[in-house]
Amino acid sequence: MKLVFLFIINNITAYNLPPVNTIYNKNIYIPLVGSQLIETKMISSHKAKIKLAGIVNTNGLAYYYLKDNKINIKLSKELSKLMDKLNCDFSEPNYNEQKDQVTFKLLIKKFYFNKKITLTKQKY
Repeated sequence: MKLVFLFIINNITAYNLPPVNTIYNKNIYIPLVGSQLIETKMISSHKAKIKLAGIVNTNGLAYYYLKDNKINIKLSKELSKLMDKLNCDFSEPNYNEQKDQVTFKLLIKKFYFNKKITLTKQKY
């Protein structure tokens, strides 16, 4: 459930970053557990606000930066604690500029849940 906030978010590459003030989200279903909304709003060129609603309800921030030509993501304290508590992890963040989508892999070890998540741009 820490649903990767996003991470989510951070489906980003060094040269392709989601536009600031853009919101990406996805409702996912985790078998035997229920539905979870993952939403990310890019609030600056290196920071995103993460919102989780459903099974887990919380908000936090994700910071991303380039190191050795790789995207690194640092979650806020509350999101990091939640990820640890739920034994979750995310990897392979990516932003597809042509499709305007954010993707990442989410792993929830407790439920043997391993899935590629695609967040789509919210339409106003």
